[in-house]
Amino acid sequence: MPAEHIIQRNESLSTIARFYKIADWKSIWMDPRNSTLRQARKVPERIRPGDRLFIPDPSPRSTPAKLTVAPPDQASTLLWFNPMETDAPCLGELKVKLSLYKKKERGVPFAPGASAWEEWELFQSSLLPLGHFEARADTQGVIRLNLRSSPAKEFSIDLIWDDAHQPPIPYFSNKWPRKPGDGPIPWQALEVGQKHILTLPNKRHTVEQIATKLQLVRRKQWGSKKPDYLKMEGDWDYTDIVIHHSGNSGEKDPSQIESKHMKKWEDVGYHYLVRSDGAIYEGRHLAFKGSHVEKQNTHKIGVLVMGDFESNWWDSDDDLSAGQRNAVRKIISTLKQAFPTILTLGGHKDYKNTECPGDLLYRELGGLRKEFELKAPAK
Repeated sequence: MPAEHIIQRNESLSTIARFYKIADWKSIWMDPRNSTLRQARKVPERIRPGDRLFIPDPSPRSTPAKLTVAPPDQASTLLWFNPMETDAPCLGELKVKLSLYKKKERGVPFAPGASAWEEWELFQSSLLPLGHFEARADTQGVIRLNLRSSPAKEFSIDLIWDDAHQPPIPYFSNKWPRKPGDGPIPWQALEVGQKHILTLPNKRHTVEQIATKLQLVRRKQWGSKKPDYLKMEGDWDYTDIVIHHSGNSGEKDPSQIESKHMKKWEDVGYHYLVRSDGAIYEGRHLAFKGSHVEKQNTHKIGVLVMGDFESNWWDSDDDLSAGQRNAVRKIISTLKQAFPTILTLGGHKDYKNTECPGDLLYRELGGLRKEFELKAPAK
């Protein structure tokens, strides 16, 4: 590998990713060599038999966690998160919310060529829920579910999260209602008694590795306000790094940003904040979607370079320090290693009609794109 794949009938990006042992189907969809297919199909649900996909090399950081459902003649159904994989989420820390279903006698069949969204509606109409419950993996990575007396034939995983440490990290959530463009629906209509191998990134481990490489000033060291994590939406598989500046408001201290942002949001809007001396402060935890590009925050990492870098004659402006330049380069390099899906570097003004990040900082982005082989946001 890398390889080419011709899409067959009834295949989805999820099944193709599992076949090639790719941790996340989005890394296939977002591969630069599949840009023509993305332009033609717009959303992954619209791929068709005969379409050609380029398959990237599997990411070494995305060792899969395995979920196994034991045969129905055993006393328990086992959900097993493989304890031998060091990159799997920590054992005994994952909590799983599940739903049990049995089929209606006359279920509605899936329509040929139906999108994932349409299939979800049909799936909902053809199954009767038996109940919902939560379970936590033990120290061996096993969840035991006693389904001996249950009429359940299928089950779905609705939510996986780690609340054994702070912050509680969402690993997976099936949002409802579904919308076109939400992507394939994983982990639904799983048959009891069959083996299902699913994948999870180790978000907490990845965030800690990034923090160590960047020598972050961690949030617990400087923050005075507690973020409301339960109200925040998770995010991952980042594609864009977006650069901001403080602007005319002139905040150059992270605590000022925190105070300002948490009057309107659950947390600081940016993921990283860079002081004039080059020190990098941890903002919003990287497992959560930022609040820095209005209505376009999904898969975008926000980096604030503190200072006013818009050259206006009527106010005093800041010069980008050598420490800040080096810090921004270090952030980009580290994030690219952690997220192969990152392909784009932009300034705030590339996504919204604004002066941010100021002309003095924005003109640096062209050289950074060239150095790190990133592209500008599409207009």
